[in-house]
Amino acid sequence: HSSPITKAISNAQSRGDHMVIVDPVNYASTQVQAKTEAAGRDTSYASMYWPWLRTIDPDSGENVWVPASTMMGGVFAFNDNASEPWFAPAGINRGGLGTVIQAERKLSATNRDDLYQANINPIATFSDVGTVIWGNKTLQVADSALNRLNVRRLLLQARKLISAVAVRLLFEQNDQIVRQQFLDSVNPILDSIRRDRGLTDFRVVMSSDPEEIDRNEMSGKIYIKPTRALE
Repeated sequence: HSSPITKAISNAQSRGDHMVIVDPVNYASTQVQAKTEAAGRDTSYASMYWPWLRTIDPDSGENVWVPASTMMGGVFAFNDNASEPWFAPAGINRGGLGTVIQAERKLSATNRDDLYQANINPIATFSDVGTVIWGNKTLQVADSALNRLNVRRLLLQARKLISAVAVRLLFEQNDQIVRQQFLDSVNPILDSIRRDRGLTDFRVVMSSDPEEIDRNEMSGKIYIKPTRALE
């Protein structure tokens, strides 16, 4: 379903307020096929998980195989409830899949590493803790902070909070007072995220360009240093 997936990712990039969870392949596909699908994508607004999972259909009560995306909404919700969006929705503490009976394939450490290098988040099976999300990558190819899921979700959350502040300043007088009002509102938001371990540092800089003022605009830059997840 390449076309609708492309459209979904394009929509996420243009809106800038959500991510897309992509299933790379159908049931009974190979790891090589999954990696091939991942190689065709390059975006920090989407992530992939593999393999498929066996669970109980709540309607029929029967065991069914489902793609990993059907489980990730619950993982994200648990992650955000237990911690914050800028924590990785993965690992034993926040990435457990308690309703999963088994994964389609029990991945070895070598399998997991191979998938992770291909930007696919592997779903691991351990004898003591069960089935667990074992990856925190987006589909971005470039090796930067944004190829990690928790960093992209940090920016989504920060943008949401800052946008809510910025919109309240529209149609106010475009002077130094309104710039200070923006700083007084945004700095506490970012400082709160820093205290909750989402950032290690940040800085907000406002512009006073006369040409921008004449165009009825106010601009600035927000510099952040996100906290990286331990892998």
